[in-house]
Amino acid sequence: MMARYFMGMTLLSIGFSVAVTSAPLISPATPAADKTRCVETDQIEAYKVENDKLVRFFLKNSQQMLLRLTHQCPQLYFHRYISYTPTDGKICAGADEIKTRAGLACRIGSLSPVPKATEVTIPQKPMPAKP
Repeated sequence: MMARYFMGMTLLSIGFSVAVTSAPLISPATPAADKTRCVETDQIEAYKVENDKLVRFFLKNSQQMLLRLTHQCPQLYFHRYISYTPTDGKICAGADEIKTRAGLACRIGSLSPVPKATEVTIPQKPMPAKP
């Protein structure tokens, strides 16, 4: 009886490990938010740490990109400093990480462009008629 129980548990654990390892390592991009998965590092002109989970990149073409981390990165906002090691001249969401001043590695969850502000036209009120 006990041997049959252990054999069943072994088969169950093998089946579970196969199911976990067969999942893709990088999930496919979702339609709008994660359309841009990588940024060429030679296009990054500056960055601004917005909080412990968000960094804004300012690119040479006047575009901005938001880098969202998968988890909170402690003291990122306090030091407001990041470093990264590009792969093939790029940093990519789901594959790369940034490092804080203290050396803590934080995984990049997504990279998405910041939409440019659209011009808003304010309709003019007609002048009141004089009596």
